[in-house]
Amino acid sequence: MKSIKFTSVKLIIHFLILILVSQLFPPAIHANAQAFALQVAASKTPMDIQYFSKKYKITEPISETRGDGWYRYLVGNFPDLSSASEFAGAFASRTGLSGVFPRKLENQPDSISQKQQADTAIQVAEPVANPPITDTIQAQVEKTTVSPEPTPVVRKSARKKGDISNYIFLKIIGIKNAAELRNDLISYGNSHLPLITRKLYIRIVERIYNYPIILLFISLILFFLLNIILVLLVLYYSNKQKNRKDRYVRIYKTLYEQVLCSYLFEEINWETTLLKLKRNKTPMNRKILTSVLLNFQENLRGEMDSRIPEIYVKLELHKDSLKAVKSSYYDNKVRGISELTNLYPKGAENIIQNYINHANVLVSAEAQASYIRLHPERPFDFLRRLTSPFTQWTQLTAFYLYRLHQMVVPSFSDYLNSEHPTVRNFCLKMIIHFQQLENASEIFRLVDSPMELTRFLALRAINDLRLYDGKELIKARFASETDKNRIEIIKAFKNLGTGEDIDFLETIIKTGSVSEKTEACRSLYFMSNEGVERLTLLSRNPGLKIEDYLAHVKDPRN
Repeated sequence: MKSIKFTSVKLIIHFLILILVSQLFPPAIHANAQAFALQVAASKTPMDIQYFSKKYKITEPISETRGDGWYRYLVGNFPDLSSASEFAGAFASRTGLSGVFPRKLENQPDSISQKQQADTAIQVAEPVANPPITDTIQAQVEKTTVSPEPTPVVRKSARKKGDISNYIFLKIIGIKNAAELRNDLISYGNSHLPLITRKLYIRIVERIYNYPIILLFISLILFFLLNIILVLLVLYYSNKQKNRKDRYVRIYKTLYEQVLCSYLFEEINWETTLLKLKRNKTPMNRKILTSVLLNFQENLRGEMDSRIPEIYVKLELHKDSLKAVKSSYYDNKVRGISELTNLYPKGAENIIQNYINHANVLVSAEAQASYIRLHPERPFDFLRRLTSPFTQWTQLTAFYLYRLHQMVVPSFSDYLNSEHPTVRNFCLKMIIHFQQLENASEIFRLVDSPMELTRFLALRAINDLRLYDGKELIKARFASETDKNRIEIIKAFKNLGTGEDIDFLETIIKTGSVSEKTEACRSLYFMSNEGVERLTLLSRNPGLKIEDYLAHVKDPRN
């Protein structure tokens, strides 16, 4: 792990975070408050702590205190004298320093005599004026006199349960990395902070490093803060870009509308128009021009219908639409087909043939709607070549376009042979809507279709078109039909039924479901006077409850 190069701003940020975290965990700090530290050196003048640490290979952070005219240098925090003395022996054995001893921290009753401190302090001569720092420290270290002290036996102390999480965290990030970071923080504080602030700063660092798991919390907090800042910056930038784009589009759209209106109403010529259409070569502006022309095409009529596509071609905007149709993105294909259909019909006729059966539903739907627009004489001929389903939305669009442009009504029975049931169903709906009675045999054939909806529409066509020849056919199909189609067959006898069908309806009233009985009573009631008489006779049977069904039939709300 490389040493962190702190700046003033970085130090302030780290210092504030350390203060905050130390305040967030007061119970843990006070519960493990320390009282002893290990004094490793003392001097009348300040020492270069970094040099001293490197010389004796001290990995622990060294803090500096001042009092009684001495600069004292301490290592570690210990809860009692026993643990401090145990560490002192191991420390002296590892570094080669003798004379290190436990010392109570400030504001604690001092049980170690001043004489012991003086005997074990490092004796340093007065410094020469402005000597190099390394030379001074070298002289101090060489003149250090220490009293021999027996080295205690180093014992491996058991970890406390509360330290397990800290130990695991240190193993994850690396004890050496954590120690280097702590040394960097303390060295920077010793070199750049005044003594009053330095003491508080070092105390906070020491407290934090007594609980290394807090560093993980700090890292997570910083990570989430950075994520929040990044998200806010992205939102700010994207919103700014969106507003800028909207403003850009609004300005140029207004400009292009004014210029093109002037040209369409012959207030200016084409050369002047080109000069006033600023930046008409950029992709964004060409899209704006196309949208303006589409708006004109939709709202202006008369001779403008031919002049607007002329502008579209003169500006070569049709080339952009052709590129969009060939794009691999479906939305671009849809946009290109729509633009060509409205503003360049000649070029669109050959292109849309290739997209009528496109795998993407949106592209195929747009191509089919364009075919209807471009072939008003035979708008639904594409149904013959359709190999993909004819969706409900496309059916609605096709019918809307037909009504909007007042096109020629084709014979929809020509498309009833399509292999797609969606096409057959659409044609049956159109046959019913336009009351096309020709080729009734094709409708009768669809009564035997395997698709329930197709059979339902065929039954409705027989009823609405009054195809009497199909009455016996649907009567024979009644027993094998679904409930929905049975109701439709019964409804057909309201318009197609005669006296010969009264017995058929009476059987339904006696054996059918409630819905079937209700519709059978309705058909009998409105079919003929003979049917009303039969209902009167049936009403004498109290088990059939004919009066209840007739009350429902006669109710004008039904």
